[in-house]
Amino acid sequence: MAIFSKPTIDSIPLELLTEIWKLLRDSPSTLNRIPKVSRSWSRAKDITTLWGALWITETTDIQLLSTWIRRAGQSDLDIHISFGRAATDVHLSNSAGRDSPAKFVDIMDILKPVSINWRCLELFGPHYFDVLLKSDLVSTLPVPRLTHFSIKLDEPPLSLQSSEPSTDSIFHSDLYLTTIHILGYPVDWDFFPFRTITTLTLGPFPATSVLHWNTFAQAIAESPNLVSIGFVAALPSIAASPAGYLRLDLPAAKNLSLRFVPVDELTHLLQFLHIPQLESLTLCLVSSIGGDQELVHCVNSLPISFPNITTLSIESIILLDTPQQAISPFFTHFSQLTTLRLNFGPGLPISFWHALVSRANDPNALPRLQNLAFIDTPLLSVQELVLLRVCELSLHFSNLFFGDFHSLRSSSSMTWLTDHTRWFFLTEGDRVPWVQAGFERTFWF
Repeated sequence: MAIFSKPTIDSIPLELLTEIWKLLRDSPSTLNRIPKVSRSWSRAKDITTLWGALWITETTDIQLLSTWIRRAGQSDLDIHISFGRAATDVHLSNSAGRDSPAKFVDIMDILKPVSINWRCLELFGPHYFDVLLKSDLVSTLPVPRLTHFSIKLDEPPLSLQSSEPSTDSIFHSDLYLTTIHILGYPVDWDFFPFRTITTLTLGPFPATSVLHWNTFAQAIAESPNLVSIGFVAALPSIAASPAGYLRLDLPAAKNLSLRFVPVDELTHLLQFLHIPQLESLTLCLVSSIGGDQELVHCVNSLPISFPNITTLSIESIILLDTPQQAISPFFTHFSQLTTLRLNFGPGLPISFWHALVSRANDPNALPRLQNLAFIDTPLLSVQELVLLRVCELSLHFSNLFFGDFHSLRSSSSMTWLTDHTRWFFLTEGDRVPWVQAGFERTFWF
């Protein structure tokens, strides 16, 4: 007698089916075929929130986009429009060869009627966005749910690179934006609803004049809810002429991110940043050739400027080999630090490593450190690693030689590592069977 069992696919939780469906929904053939396999797929397809994330490029089929929006119903829409980059859509439209600005207008004509459902609008693309955004395409739209707005251009429009931003507003002023990312797009600060913003990322800073910086400083001072602020690439040329610049006062901010910021600019910027409640600092600094002294001065100024931070993430410092004795104070002054993340890749300065290890057992250096994470950072010496006084050690590796694992396995540090390390991250290509057995959780990617 035949034994019929419940199809495996029907036993998958609906939430998981929904996530899988997000990966398959862009193909019309999949859209029509998979529901025939299982009624569970049909139920997943009918979940309106599934269709709310819209990833749009020049090659996105207009008709397919209309289908997505119709299926989304009244759900929040997270819209990501990326032009001028490699297309990721699997279904190409007949109008893929149309002029990109014209295609953008077609897309906006479909999105405008449902603007009340916009929750996120992210624009990645070339300069014509500058013209289109300042037209009446979106400036008069009702967007009551919009909380996340992002513009990322490769570089500012040529017409605005050497001038102050226009006073034209992209949106009306009664927005409730909480997250704003403006990269490569000079805009007028007056249109931003700073009273509601919680997360703000800027870069490259769109103007170098004292007037523009001071306008920004005055506007952002009205941000009682701003929790996270980030700067990417160049900042105002405060170093050239610091006179006249207002201090950036952020009493409520707790997170600061500085990425690809020249060391000499940051050194001067620290004088104009007042963030008394700062808890988390992320750094990706660039030091010019021969700029070791600038780097040492900058790094040792950070703990003085932000003495109360508890989380420090160093993604990269592009530098020469800085003397250990010059950088050691960096680890002394962060007395409240509980979490330290290092992501140097193969360029980890030897002096930085030795400064960390040599001061690890000093009760006056990092006395509260409990969590240490090495992200794609070679283990220069396992025997030195065992000296670190931490409760949790995170190792995130995407590229390691088997020899590194072999030395780790055969060393006396292995027992200590398994006792103190809860999280061990590896890529699929670095799968080493014996590693997993000793750790509470191992993640493969």
